[in-house]
Amino acid sequence: MASFAASLTPGVVPSLSDLLTVRFTDPPPTSGELNVRIKEADSWSVNGKSFKEGSGVDDIILDTRGFFKDKKFIQTLVVVPPNPKKGSAPRALLNLKLAEASPVQVPITNDPGEEEQGQSGFFEIYVEVSEGKAPNEKVLFKSAAPAYVRTQPRDRPIVAFVTGADTRGFFDAAREYWRRVSDRDTKAVNDTRTNLRDIMKYLRDNKKSKPFGEVNIVSHGTRFILNLSGTPSEGAGRANGSEEIQELVKSRPPGFEPLDPDVLDDKSIVVIRGCNIGHNIKYLQAIRDLFGGRAPVIAPLFLQFYESPPQPRRRRGQPPPAEIVPFEAFQEQFFFFQPGATKPTRAQAQSRIAQDNPGLSGFEKMEFRQRLHTFTFSIEGNFRGMTDTAIIESFRSQVQPLLKRDLNENTNFDDWGWTLINGRRVMLGRRVKSEFRRDLLDPPGTPGTPSGTGPRVVPSLNNSAHYQKA
Repeated sequence: MASFAASLTPGVVPSLSDLLTVRFTDPPPTSGELNVRIKEADSWSVNGKSFKEGSGVDDIILDTRGFFKDKKFIQTLVVVPPNPKKGSAPRALLNLKLAEASPVQVPITNDPGEEEQGQSGFFEIYVEVSEGKAPNEKVLFKSAAPAYVRTQPRDRPIVAFVTGADTRGFFDAAREYWRRVSDRDTKAVNDTRTNLRDIMKYLRDNKKSKPFGEVNIVSHGTRFILNLSGTPSEGAGRANGSEEIQELVKSRPPGFEPLDPDVLDDKSIVVIRGCNIGHNIKYLQAIRDLFGGRAPVIAPLFLQFYESPPQPRRRRGQPPPAEIVPFEAFQEQFFFFQPGATKPTRAQAQSRIAQDNPGLSGFEKMEFRQRLHTFTFSIEGNFRGMTDTAIIESFRSQVQPLLKRDLNENTNFDDWGWTLINGRRVMLGRRVKSEFRRDLLDPPGTPGTPSGTGPRVVPSLNNSAHYQKA
C-alpha cells in the first residue's frame, strides 16, 4: 500500500468542548480494510525524545475500521469504548471528528492514582493506522507527536509570565510553549514582565468572570531564589529573597496590596517554573503571602527545561501536518564548588561527583558545565605590615553575612578563594562551579524514579517528587 499520513488539528485543543479533527494526508485512491485507532498516550515521542507518565500504557478511545475510496475514508465500523479502564469512571468527554465522518464524543479515563503521577492538565492524543488482524496486524502509521487537549475549564484562565528574553534559549522555548498552552486571550506571554509588581497588576487588570485557574511564572532560579525583582526600579535580574518579599507583605507598598479572591482563590494555583526553587519552602510561602494567601504556590525540585522542536513543512495542496508542540521537562543536576579560579578537569570533577553520589554512573552521557563566580568587597584601613592573608582574615566576619545577603544562598567565606586587588583596597572572591546534568528519566515500571535509562519523566504538578507546594 502507498504510504500516507494523518494529522491531528489543532496541536493544542483549548478545552474539551472544542473539536479535535483527524485528517489524512496523501491518502491512497483505494485501499483494503484498515484499522484507525485514536489513543490517549501515557508514553510518546517528540523530536526523537521519548516521554512517559502514569503507567505508560496507552488507551484506545476510538476504534474504527474502514477503507479508502476516491481518497476518502469510508467507515465500516465505529467502536467507542464505554469505559477505557475498568473500575474508573470517565474523567472527560472529548469531541472528535475523523476525516469526513460526523463528530463523536469519546470518554477518556485515568488509572487510579495516575492523576498523582502524571496527566497534569492535558491529555495527549495520537492516531495509529494499521492493516490486518491480531496477531498479524501491521502498523502503517503512528503520529510523530501527540496533540494536547486541555482539561482545565476555560472559564478559569491559564496565564503565563515569561520573565526574560534570549535568542533560541530557555525563555524563547518557554514562550513558544506557553503561547500554545496558555489561553489565547491572555497576552501576558507575549510581554516580558521581570518583576512581581507588574505581574500582580496584570492579574488585577485582566481578571475574568471567574478567578484565574493557573498562574505560571517562568524565571531562572536556584535552590535559594528566583531571578525576579519586586519592582521595575530594582531592574531586571535583581532578585528578591524570601525575607525581602516578606517585608513587602508587611509593608504593602502601592502595587503590592493582596490580590482579591475574584483574582486568585483557593482553587487557583501559582506555579513558579524556575530551576530548583521548590527546595526553598520559605520563598514559596513568601510568594503565597504576597499574592493574598489563598492560592497555593508550587515550584519544581529539578532543573526546569523547555525545548521547541522545528515544525514540519506544509506541502502544497495538502492539509497541514501535525503541529509539533514545544515541551517542558526536568533535568537532574550534580555539582560542587571549588575555591579559587582554577577549573578542575572533567575527569577530576567526575571523580568528586561520584564520591559525593555513590552509585551514580553514566557520566559519559551527561552534559558537563563549568562557571566562574566572583564576589567583590571594598575595604579601608591601615594595612601596613600586614600580609594579604591577615588582611583577608580580618574581614571574614564582615564579608560572611554579605555573601548570604547578596547571593541569597547558604555559602560560607571558606567556599571562596580570596585575593586583594586595586592596591589592596578590594577583596576579590572567586569560586568555580562544576556540574553534570542529565534528563530526568523513568525506568520501566517505576514512574518518577530518576535513572540513567528510560523515557523522560513528564513533570506533574500533582507529583510531590516533582514539585514542592506551599
